[in-house]
Amino acid sequence: MTRMGGFLQRPLPHALGDVIGLTDGERHDRQGRVGRTARRERAAVRWDIIHRRVDVKSTVWLDSLDQRLADQFRFLLEVDRLKTVVRGNRIADSSRRENSAEHSWHIALFATVLAEWAVDEIDTNRVIQMLLFHDIVEIDAGDTPLFEREDDTEHLQREQAAAMRLFELLPSDQASHFKQLWEEFEAAETADAQFAKAIDRLQPILLNHVVGGGTWTDYNVDEHRERSLTGRIAMSAPTLWAAAESIFADAVANGWLRPA
Repeated sequence: MTRMGGFLQRPLPHALGDVIGLTDGERHDRQGRVGRTARRERAAVRWDIIHRRVDVKSTVWLDSLDQRLADQFRFLLEVDRLKTVVRGNRIADSSRRENSAEHSWHIALFATVLAEWAVDEIDTNRVIQMLLFHDIVEIDAGDTPLFEREDDTEHLQREQAAAMRLFELLPSDQASHFKQLWEEFEAAETADAQFAKAIDRLQPILLNHVVGGGTWTDYNVDEHRERSLTGRIAMSAPTLWAAAESIFADAVANGWLRPA
């Protein structure tokens, strides 16, 4: 175990460490099998979470509250389930994969710390709210890794249905406001949403690098594909994109990201 950039580097989990030393053909076959296994596991988890709801042991205390406050508490308890949604990325010590609640918290911090690098004027509080809400739909829809989104139709339909159910748990004014923020993030047309999207793309790049490959290795990703999927960073934060390009170059040099 070595120390790199302030983090303890542990051997990569699962089969990732085993690909070192294989031929390109053997590595591609191994990574393909790892990817297929991961997709099957996520499908099983998605089926489970869609049919599971928070089991409130007693609602007596809720029923005694003002209806607005009770609805807010019900929503907050329901979104606790985001902690159970496992993403593809590893956390920085590579010991396990992060969950979607951790991801949302982390990128909210990213936005807070890195807001000064937005090329356009942004409302940081709105960006943070977008990032805190952007993945709650995964409670019902599950997480679909970036490198698996070849056909977004089914993925988007699941997320739209989830947004309808989850936001309607809130009082109507908050439901409308927060759902509009979620839709603004998805459309990525405003300066706030574009910066939020950029931050959402940036965080996994750092995590993939610090663990020595991560989902780049899982999905046999090359530099061209990674750039095509994350290039939106350049539009709203050119300085952050320049940092990402440095990360890509170093990852390629170390064999963690395939050259274009």
